[in-house]
Amino acid sequence: MIVTCDAPRHRLPALMLLAVEAEVRQAKRGWIYIELQCIKLLRMDVSKDLVAASATPLVLALLAEGDSYGYAILKRVSKLSRGQLQWTDGMLYPVLHRLERLGFVAARWEASESGRRRKYYRITRQGRAQLATQRRQWQVVNATLRGIWSDVSSPMRHGMAPLLPGS
Repeated sequence: MIVTCDAPRHRLPALMLLAVEAEVRQAKRGWIYIELQCIKLLRMDVSKDLVAASATPLVLALLAEGDSYGYAILKRVSKLSRGQLQWTDGMLYPVLHRLERLGFVAARWEASESGRRRKYYRITRQGRAQLATQRRQWQVVNATLRGIWSDVSSPMRHGMAPLLPGS
């Protein structure tokens, strides 16, 4: 759903900026001003099942980039997904603890630059092997979905008539 808004960007955290249009208008006395019109896209909610299924490969992939701590992982997931995945610490930390129990990640406490202690996580050799397995599995799922979605979006490609309502 696309909506237009005139509210300041910071007032709409649940919306993602899609595009900005500018309209130049001539005002009285020869002044020219630019009117910005925001076009926003409402954030799509990703199902809990999909979030849960993707948590392990996402965390392992992020840790394969380098050691990190919980808050940084939350922010990185949000940034990579352009705000579509909004993980909470109540969702992330059980995943990290499970991965630690399974031997896929190891943790250590360190003092941050501000002196505050943080628990840093790193991927282990077993975690890298698990990430490779998860990657192959997700590639199969991705290829299967792309195949079926391309079939559904272009039924004439395979000599099938498109389904019409009521048929």
